[in-house]
Parts: sequence; structure tokens; C-alpha cells
Amino acid sequence: MRKMFFIVLLAVILIACAPEKETKAKRIADELKQQEQIEVQEIIEGEQPPIAEPIQEIEGEQPQLTQELENSETLETEQTPEMPAEPTDISEDERTAVYQFFDKFIKNVDSYQFTYNKHKYFVRDKKYKIHLTKPITIRNANINGKTYTMFHYDVVYLDRISQKAIAYCESIHEELGRQCGKLEIYDIPYLVSYKDYNIILPEDWFYIYLNEDTDKISKGKYTLRGRSVAQAIFDQESPTVEMSFDERTGLALRVDKKRTINEEEILVERFDYEDFAYNSVRDKDIIHRNKDEIPTSEVFYKR
Repeated sequence: MRKMFFIVLLAVILIACAPEKETKAKRIADELKQQEQIEVQEIIEGEQPPIAEPIQEIEGEQPQLTQELENSETLETEQTPEMPAEPTDISEDERTAVYQFFDKFIKNVDSYQFTYNKHKYFVRDKKYKIHLTKPITIRNANINGKTYTMFHYDVVYLDRISQKAIAYCESIHEELGRQCGKLEIYDIPYLVSYKDYNIILPEDWFYIYLNEDTDKISKGKYTLRGRSVAQAIFDQESPTVEMSFDERTGLALRVDKKRTINEEEILVERFDYEDFAYNSVRDKDIIHRNKDEIPTSEVFYKR
């Protein structure tokens, strides 16, 4: 009889506890689900998480795309120049000689391309694309939680508004086509250093020297790689700066910095923008498009 009593009592206890366990489990599940929804909402509304973690190892050297100027302060100023006031807001008496080239640029140019240090640049508005002269290989790249033993990229897209540079493997180098296809990384974005790829563009020289006076401008006397250029000299500070402005677009095609040592003029630094062309870069040329979005007729994209 006592044995039967304990069996009945145990059954009652189990029945009484079951709803509590089920209710507690359900409550925890609901809380986890609610927390997950909050975290997803925070990601959507806030800043997007990093595209890639820091590079762990690189085969070969990174391309030196950032010019080394005289000091870090000058580098920072020249890389991120302030926009000048629009020409219409400046009286004729306040306009320097450089404005004549700036006016040409504003009037005649919506995009341009050039080669600098063997890398090809395609510029439109505040964005540009870089075709690297040789592909970069990253080992053990961690991208969005996935580790790639070998990751290659040969194109970088830079946005000066967001100050981000994102690299892709687009197979502009034929030897990369097989590797990127085999590794399935054609459309995988890789976040790279903005500072490493943010160079001084031809238009940036306006914003650096727009309000600097110069009386030494020579027109109609010089050509540079078949283009007529006007030469302007700024010698108020050392080193002296010589700029060769394209007569048609107003953009600087070459900038030389020189010093005079023992009465001899020494070239300190040269910024040379070769293979110049303008008004041929489209909006879709400065954003990454996946393989399915690019027609085979566009020969710059090689699979």
C-alpha cells in the first residue's frame, strides 16, 4: 500500500513540473528569438560590419600607390584637399591664374582615365577604379566569417565619400582567370586600406594650388606626349612646383617638384599621369558588377 502511495505521489509531482519546464523552455526560446531580431535590426540600421578582417599574410609587396611627400602633415592635406569655392562665387579680382584651368575642367570633363606608376585609373565624380599592374595574393583571408587559403585581387574600387577601398578578383590578368574561377572568388569583396590606394588625382592639384599666385604661365609653347600643355611655376616655397596643365581639359598631366642645390636644379619628385583620356568612363565602370551583369562584348572583363 505504501509502495502504491509513493508511485502515485511521484506521478503527481512529474505532472505538476512538466508545464513549468515547458513554459520555461518556451520563454527562453522566445527571448533568444527576440534578441536575434534586435541584433539583425541593429545591423540593418547601423553601420555595416567590416567586409574583411585584417590581412594576415601577403605574398609579394603591396603596390606603393600613396605618394611619399615631405611630411605626414603635407601628405594628409594633399590627399584630402578641401573643395574650393565655385568660380561664380569668386570675384574676378580674387581669381588666381589657376582658375582658368579649373574652369576648363568643370566645363569640359565629366570623367577621365590615366596610368600612374603603371596602374590604370578610371575616375568619375568621387569614385575611381584601379586596374593593378599585377595581382595581389592574400593568404588565409577571413572574409565574412569564411577563411580563404588563397585570395587574389587585381581591381580596387575607391570611394572618397565613404573613404573605403574594396578589392575584387575580376581577372583583368589572364592568369588569374583560372585561379579565381577555381576558388570561386570572382565576386567576393575584400576591404583594403583606403590610404594605400588614395592617390593625388590630377584634379586634386586644383584644390591645393587654386588660391596660389603665379605669374609664370607659358601657353602654346609645350607639348607632353602629343598634347598641348600650359606650364605654370609656383616658386614661393621650396621645393619649386612646375605643373603642366592640359590645354583642353585643364587637368594637370605632370607635376614636378624641384630644388636648387649649389646652383643646380634637382628634380625631387614627379607625378606623371600617362595615357590620359577623358569623358569615356561610365557610371557602371566605377562599381563592381558580377559576371552575369557584364556582357561578353566588354573586352576589358576577361574570364
